[in-house]
Order: sequence, then structure tokens, then C-alpha cells
Amino acid sequence: AGCDPRQAASAGDDYELAFTAPPRVHDEILALAEQNGLAVTNVGVMLDGAPFAPAWFLQGQPIRLPAGFRHF
Repeated sequence: AGCDPRQAASAGDDYELAFTAPPRVHDEILALAEQNGLAVTNVGVMLDGAPFAPAWFLQGQPIRLPAGFRHF
């Protein structure tokens, strides 16, 4: 039973680290994660010329995410 990716991206406690890396180090990242018992999940790609505002896709289709919790 999987979680709806839209829910996962916009709700709940945030205790995970998100980062970007060039494609050339993909295999190295996976190897380091495995050596250290860490789970790594590829959640997207950065595109050249993309606007700063993130675009979210689910199964190749653009989607809107529900608003997350507002702390202030």
C-alpha cells in the first residue's frame, strides 16, 4: 500500500534531506548510500532553462500539489 506522492510531497513531518547532484555521480551516490545503510530516492530532475518555481509531475503529467502546513 503506497502513499499518494502528492500527499508525501506536501504533508507530514519533514525529516529527510533533499539534494541535487549531476547525473555523472548517480552510481556513486547509490553505492555510498548502500555502504552506509541509507535509503535514497530519485524524485525528479533539474532541467536547463526551467523557471525557478518548481514544476511537479506524476507519471509524466504536470500536477498541482496541495498547500502544505503554514507555520506562520
